[in-house]
Amino acid sequence: MNIWHNIPQENITSGKFSVYITMQKGSNKKYEFDTKTGCLRLVEMLYAAACYPLSGGIIPRTLNDFQHPMEVFVVCQEPLDLYTLVECSPVGSIRVMQNGRVEEKIIALPILENTMGIGFVDSESTLQAVYEELQFFYNTYSGTDASEQWMNGEISGIKAIDLIEEAICNYKKQYGE
Repeated sequence: MNIWHNIPQENITSGKFSVYITMQKGSNKKYEFDTKTGCLRLVEMLYAAACYPLSGGIIPRTLNDFQHPMEVFVVCQEPLDLYTLVECSPVGSIRVMQNGRVEEKIIALPILENTMGIGFVDSESTLQAVYEELQFFYNTYSGTDASEQWMNGEISGIKAIDLIEEAICNYKKQYGE
């Protein structure tokens, strides 16, 4: 089973979607999702100062401008386990320079039945702190390499929804329903 293709399309909309967790908050291991196998491939060990500030993953059945699944950072107090599905809703987006090209990623909040104690956020000031933490991570991760750096972020669910809708359309064009 390849999680990227086998999630029902009705589980993936621009306002509510499943995120397949591929990176864990606090980890210094960088994985890439292999679209052919549906497995994670370890590609890099980040140096100690550059551990992931948030858990993150991919939105199944999406394709960004670079023919990869749309990537998402999930804002949650606790690290989320690899290989799990988390229902999310978008709250913003970021733009980072990676491998010499600008890539957009989604910022999302988990949608849970019981939110008591999960530590998710709903205030703009907290989301601004998340953007600052991501900016610090990308600047630390890239060091002096200008091809890997933070560009900007936007606390706008509408911008994030537009990016996800485009990624869903790209996937449908490439693979059909």
